[in-house]
Formats: sequence, C-alpha cells, structure tokens
Amino acid sequence: MSEVKFTKGPWKTVQRTTSNIQIHTNTGKSERRICTIDSPVAVDLANAALIAATPDMYNLIEWIYETLNECGECHIQAGTPVDTLISEIRAKSRGEK
Repeated sequence: MSEVKFTKGPWKTVQRTTSNIQIHTNTGKSERRICTIDSPVAVDLANAALIAATPDMYNLIEWIYETLNECGECHIQAGTPVDTLISEIRAKSRGEK
C-alpha cells in the first residue's frame, strides 16, 4: 500500500464571495486553499461539501478495513466483492487508479 498523496484533512468549505466557494485546510501554520469552485449553484455547493468531506471519508474507509482485518471473526476475505470494492476505492483515493 502506498502513502496518500493528497493534503491531509480536515478540509472545510469557505464562501469567499457570492461567485465562488473554496475548499481549505489548516496546515497548523496557515490556512491553505485546496481548490476553488466558481459560480456556485446548489449542485456546486453540494459538490464542495462532498469534496471537503473526502479526507474524513478516506480515514473512515481505512479504519473500517483495518478494524475488520484485525478482528478474527470479521476478517474480510481476499477476493470477495467487499474486499475488491474497498481495495479499489483505497487505490483510487491514493491516485493509483
């Protein structure tokens, strides 16, 4: 498994003007812009919220995968649909697919 290449979270949405919304993270030293979405209509605001939640969702998927594999009775068997789906999502999130 490779390391993630994206900026660690948490990320948040920031409405800068009525014509754009940005996704930001706080690096501990300063706030940093991840991306800008211009002309935010309702669907763009929903997309921005989803984008901002991405690091948290990635961490949850990693935690679920690791927790299930550490549990003797809950182990995800290799090659099963659940294992394949989680593995594909994890790889895509790390930029491998």
